[in-house]
Amino acid sequence: MPLYDVEHFIPLTEEQQSSLAIAFTKLHATRFKTPKFFVNVRYSNVSSQAVYRGGRKVEYNRVILRTRVGEQRAKDLYDEHCRDIVAIWEKNIGRGGVEGLRAVWVLGALTTAVENGIARP
Repeated sequence: MPLYDVEHFIPLTEEQQSSLAIAFTKLHATRFKTPKFFVNVRYSNVSSQAVYRGGRKVEYNRVILRTRVGEQRAKDLYDEHCRDIVAIWEKNIGRGGVEGLRAVWVLGALTTAVENGIARP
């Protein structure tokens, strides 16, 4: 079950969250041939968290995708997927500055899962 963790330090309205969730789900289902009901999108407002990079405090928005890796999924495919996630963000939220999406990470962490009694192939 793919999980898109959207970590944002700017406020996102329910409408913005819904727009992103619909677009991420459609993108994932189309590209990876995954049924839409398996795709999860979770939002975490991280504005109260302290993040340091290179010893300096930073604030940025990022998306972390946890999904299954496979022999049919080459790095180029994931690179394209990341660029498409950025494009979706820019269309729905904004580009650059505080509204921009700083990072998209893809973690191939899903070995297996059972959801609603169904084992994921």
